[in-house]
Parts: sequence; structure tokens; C-alpha cells
Amino acid sequence: MDKGINTNELKAEVARKGMTLGGELAEVINLSWSGFWKKTSGQNSFTLDEVRAIRDALDLDDRAMKNIFLI
Repeated sequence: MDKGINTNELKAEVARKGMTLGGELAEVINLSWSGFWKKTSGQNSFTLDEVRAIRDALDLDDRAMKNIFLI
């Protein structure tokens, strides 16, 4: 199943910033741990505002955005 998100790349970027995936990053984009998990597991999709918040929180460049969000 194509989730539209490369979870391994997202985890790597989160680790580079010294953050936790389901804790600090979820909090930054105003999601609960379970809501964030559902989005990273492909059950739900990230909104555009959430994607932008992730980009800003992790200071992602275009290359990283394409690798993570498979665009």
C-alpha cells in the first residue's frame, strides 16, 4: 500500500533535529500521538498545513520534502 509518506526518511530528519517523532513533532503540529501515528502509518493523510508545519519544524529543503512526502 502506498502511504504517500516515507516514514524512514521522516524518522531520520526528526532524529537529526534531536526530536521525537510521536512526541515533540506531533506536539509541534498540534496532533495527539495516536493522530500522528495514524497519519504516518497511512490510515489518514496529513493536511497541507501539517506538512508545512513539519517542514518548518524540521527546516526541510525541497529535496527532503520530496523524499519524505513522495512528491
